[in-house]
Amino acid sequence: KDKNGTSNKFYNQYLEVVGEITLIDEEKKLLEMQYVDEDGKYTLLVKGHLTDEVIMASYKEGEKVHLLGTAKVFKAKTETEPNTIELEGCFIKGIIE
Repeated sequence: KDKNGTSNKFYNQYLEVVGEITLIDEEKKLLEMQYVDEDGKYTLLVKGHLTDEVIMASYKEGEKVHLLGTAKVFKAKTETEPNTIELEGCFIKGIIE
């Protein structure tokens, strides 16, 4: 609920987020995924700006993956958008079966 506190806490931190891929944009080197906490009470849209080393064709929407990157932008939810965090310099650690 504290947008500034959350933003400050995670800004420039290297994070690992697990979630399901909802969008892959090869042209923009962007992967979007949905993170849901263990209790199912909190959701977060994660936008990962991937490094050139990531072979995006290796992944597809609906797969659950580990995404690693540096947090740069946090946006609190609005009436039309969910809580969103943007990560830079991202790698995908692997697919979760």
